[in-house]
Amino acid sequence: MYKIETLATLERLAADHNIYDQTVTTTIAGEQIRLVIWDLDETFWRGTLSEEEITPIPAYIELVKTLSARGIVNSICSKNDFALAQQKLIQLGVWEYFVLPRIAFGPKGVMIREIIEAAQLRAPSVLFIDDHVMNLKEALHYNPDLQLAGPDILLSLLDDPRCQGKPDHALERICGWLARHPNFQTAS
Repeated sequence: MYKIETLATLERLAADHNIYDQTVTTTIAGEQIRLVIWDLDETFWRGTLSEEEITPIPAYIELVKTLSARGIVNSICSKNDFALAQQKLIQLGVWEYFVLPRIAFGPKGVMIREIIEAAQLRAPSVLFIDDHVMNLKEALHYNPDLQLAGPDILLSLLDDPRCQGKPDHALERICGWLARHPNFQTAS
């Protein structure tokens, strides 16, 4: 019985990996990225916030800050408790770098569409990063031409030609978003 379950699990993982390879864009494809939408659990940090203590990844915190300084805006689409996620991101000193977050136990494809519409952007200029293939596929279903990636892209994202942005060391783009959306930090 155990070997059959293990084999089935391995086959499912292999199938997921094949779907992932076919779904995710390459680092040379796509137009310039103006908005990065992050998943939180097992993507922005290690662990699942609702189940255990998470482990922050300092390089990703710095990545969000660097993208912001390049004029690339960051947002969140995560299946989590809003208040708990917000509290953790405040503790990490990164909450103010995220605009239009959608943190709720709802379908990610719809939440991403809401973020893109509120941002007044087109899906091809948005990158969604998530560790689950099904979330990536759902996001693409609701948002055709959305750029997708798994967490493995994060270490090379700053070198990606799509993420060069335009210098914004004063974070004027984020300030502009906050001025247009003063209630962005409320639960969605």
